[in-house]
Amino acid sequence: MNIVYLYEEIPTYTITTIKELIKKGYKVYVFAKRNKKYEYNLSIKEKNNFFFYDDNKFGFFNKYKIINNLKPKIIINAGWIRFFNLLLVFLFKSENTKTILVVDTKLDGIKKIILSYICKKLKFFTILFDRFWAVGHPQIRFGKALGFKEKEILKFASPANIDFFHKLYKKFKNKKIRKYPRNFLYVARIERIKGIYTLLEAWKKFSKKYKNSKLTIIGSGDANLKLKKLKNLKKLSFLKHKKISKYIGSSGIYILPSIDEPWGVSVQEFCAAGLPLILSDKVGSSSLFLKKNTNGYLFKSNNATSLEKEMDKIYNLSDKKLLKMSVNSYNFSFKITAQKTASNLLSVLE
Repeated sequence: MNIVYLYEEIPTYTITTIKELIKKGYKVYVFAKRNKKYEYNLSIKEKNNFFFYDDNKFGFFNKYKIINNLKPKIIINAGWIRFFNLLLVFLFKSENTKTILVVDTKLDGIKKIILSYICKKLKFFTILFDRFWAVGHPQIRFGKALGFKEKEILKFASPANIDFFHKLYKKFKNKKIRKYPRNFLYVARIERIKGIYTLLEAWKKFSKKYKNSKLTIIGSGDANLKLKKLKNLKKLSFLKHKKISKYIGSSGIYILPSIDEPWGVSVQEFCAAGLPLILSDKVGSSSLFLKKNTNGYLFKSNNATSLEKEMDKIYNLSDKKLLKMSVNSYNFSFKITAQKTASNLLSVLE
């Protein structure tokens, strides 16, 4: 049986679900732009059941011919504004082919509210799609705004590759039991929207207060970022998972200070690695993976004073409390798994 993905790009966290679908006996066909930065690491069996079509090389009519020959059981479309993909969904939706809409959009801003209201009244998406596949809790609200009923909404579409990070948790656990590191870690794109400037402003004050504190920033982006004058700060370019591992071992707290973050799959990844969290209140995945005082803290986005306050709070916790937070983060990471996600998707065929 065949499943088709119509995506702009296929990130690694979607591959975790695809691998699970292949385990269950499905062949998966992906139409998306190829992005070399993503590591898929497929086994021989997985490669034999995974077919990638570069969007840059296959136009609408070629896609139509391929999908028509496949006669897929499920078509999954990511996004709600790519016209030709929506047209393909319209052409292939039938009793034998279930159609799924995946979006990571949150219902914020007047434009989205008005547009979703119009779509709901016209029944545009509820006619095209059998189900809405929510990335997380914030997206469930958006699905309902588009007109999908509770029973038509699937949870959750973006499980992280938690197996890799669980191994790191177990690898460094004893080391952290002996002495818990209070080093902070930021892993994300170096862009204003990710809250990097809020973090640097907070760090400037925090590092003066705590002379032995350390912050590691890992990511690519703004080449003009000025870090030279900041104390106890290490900046590294984008690293693949395997090379990040040693920095997870030496770090104790993960910070994601985004100004806008519809979901944030890295939150689950660093939960799986057993890191307590400091997240801005704009990080969508905080609704699932962060419980205040249990495995971290939330701060007001774009507010360096609020961030510094939470950094101060977590930095002064006892080793015992930080270790408890670490265990809680690890346990929270199981809330979404590739197995659960694949099963939720396949429930549309029942």
